[in-house]
Amino acid sequence: MPYPHVFSPITINGLEIKNRIIRSAHGTGLNAGGLQVLVDYHEARAKGGVGLTILEVATVHPTTASSLLAFRPEIVSDYEQLAEASHRHGMKLFQQLWHAGNNAMTLTGGPPWAPSRVMGALSTVLPVPMTKGMIDEVVEAYARAARHCKQGGLDGVEIHGAHGYLLTQFMSPVTNLREDDYGGSFENRMRFPREVIAAVRSELGDDYPLGIRLTASEGVTDGIGPEENLEIALALEEDGLLDFYDVSVGSYYSFDQFIGGMHEPHGYELERSTVATRALSKPTIVTGRVITIQEAEDIIASGRADMVSMVRATLADPDIVRKAEEGREADTRPCIGCNQGCIGGSTGPLMRFGCTVNVGAGQEGKFGDDHIEPAEEPKRVFVIGGGPSGMEAARVAALRGHKVTLFEATDRLGGQIQVARQLPHREEIGAIVDWLEGQLRNLEVDVRLNTNVDAGQWDRWHRSFDWLEHERPDSVIVATGSTPRVDGFQQLRPTEPPAGLHLPHVWSYYDVAEGNAELGTAAVVLDDVGHYPAIGVAEKLLDAGLRVTFVTRHYSLGSAVAGALMQEPALRRLTGHPSGFRIIPRAHLAEVTETDVLVRNLDAADVEERVPADMVVLMSGNVPNTEFAELLDDYEGDVTLVGDALAPRWLEMAIHSGHYAALEV
Repeated sequence: MPYPHVFSPITINGLEIKNRIIRSAHGTGLNAGGLQVLVDYHEARAKGGVGLTILEVATVHPTTASSLLAFRPEIVSDYEQLAEASHRHGMKLFQQLWHAGNNAMTLTGGPPWAPSRVMGALSTVLPVPMTKGMIDEVVEAYARAARHCKQGGLDGVEIHGAHGYLLTQFMSPVTNLREDDYGGSFENRMRFPREVIAAVRSELGDDYPLGIRLTASEGVTDGIGPEENLEIALALEEDGLLDFYDVSVGSYYSFDQFIGGMHEPHGYELERSTVATRALSKPTIVTGRVITIQEAEDIIASGRADMVSMVRATLADPDIVRKAEEGREADTRPCIGCNQGCIGGSTGPLMRFGCTVNVGAGQEGKFGDDHIEPAEEPKRVFVIGGGPSGMEAARVAALRGHKVTLFEATDRLGGQIQVARQLPHREEIGAIVDWLEGQLRNLEVDVRLNTNVDAGQWDRWHRSFDWLEHERPDSVIVATGSTPRVDGFQQLRPTEPPAGLHLPHVWSYYDVAEGNAELGTAAVVLDDVGHYPAIGVAEKLLDAGLRVTFVTRHYSLGSAVAGALMQEPALRRLTGHPSGFRIIPRAHLAEVTETDVLVRNLDAADVEERVPADMVVLMSGNVPNTEFAELLDDYEGDVTLVGDALAPRWLEMAIHSGHYAALEV
């Protein structure tokens, strides 16, 4: 077997788990659409070979809001359905029990409960310090919630003692300012977590798996770090009540560390989390951008942990474990670490959990590769454009049995992703088009590079006998993409483009990303969109030694990727950059000259300044390339626009629209 450590069973308090790949608890909120949506999501990963899943946080008490209410007896029947769906495929299922303390709203409408009057990092409400009566009530609530887990047929319980939630707040000197038996010394700060663990163990009995999640770094001065976490873990192990330890990093003081994006290296948490996991004798779990089975194998083989969590990797491809068992690693759809569909989707305007690269994620009952059915009648399909949307459309159409020809005007597939991957910290975004290219090759899609399907080509085809007999498509999917705007359009000043855009030192985002722009010494980057390209351009120029002034209509940079946890890491890198970085928020460009740029405040038109610049980069969004689509007005076959050709948006929408279009052919 190629991965002997990964595919070696492990036993936790008498419970055998078939392999070492687990999925740690992660918020989905999918049961808001009905329990079956959540069941389908987890069952897909069970089918795919995952050994253990820990369900997302379930609140134990009404003073913390959650989509799973473990304190209600009615949840037992939900657990029964979840457990049955998991068990039929050999996956074990645990529940993470949780109270957020000062870091969540309550179901009661009152203020949150916490050890001390310390506001949560992202909260706006001062919490109520817990009395002894409140402490006892919450301890009992944990035990009652654990009882429901066992009654519902779940296989184990994990107590959430990480990420700045209630147990962490008691353990951390940053948030525990108490002067009674629950604060001050290490022993006192450990009292509440120990009471919770003891009560849950008493309720579950000695032969039921019980563990805890701990944080190896709160990411705040005087907070819990790797050594403090080690002390906590060893103290709990000495108590002898826990069967496993799940160690990660982060708190709301360092939110982006929960789910590090592609700017973080694979296994970015391990240096901190393994300080504890190497020292513990009970089974341990680690996480942190582990995206291949080989990476998991290396971690386990090195003794850093016994099990590895691969949440986002299984989100991108539910079958990653099974494919590794079958030697089909090259068929595994990669997680690119963009965070736009998972955490970004959950916190975005639609509040929809999903995955950028996997259309089926979060809607497994309706979509996904296992729902792609052969077409009733195979057709000849032309896909015009080889960006991610066109590539996904071609892949799905070919899987359905259609004869697919994909035309790409340039000498490479991938479209704008080939541009984006050239920016700092964005290399991995290209992994999805690399994978799609391999899939098209395996499916024997006829890919024609350097073929610009313009009006002349279309007319020649129409005149051709071969076209009529052999080439004429039944369906055309138009995936011609979009082009960056360089007309100076600014969303909040749509009729006021800046003067001076004809000057030779004004460039598009593409020009900079692909290295075609002539560099100066001081650049102004206009970001009218708020997504990542402007950040990437600014960082690329800073790395080249230019001073950068970042002008945006937003309140800061990257407002559209804040939910994907990309904003704060970018701010840290750029703000402290030695080349010199400055943000001018709530502003627009009024004029570009040979030596400077006139920047005007959006809220006070008489507030303006001239910023020295010998280079100006515009990020004003894109316009769709519709020229080819307009040629098809009289075409009698099916025509569908996808991706940016329909409307310039982001990678998730591009891939998903191509997928959906191919299902309709």
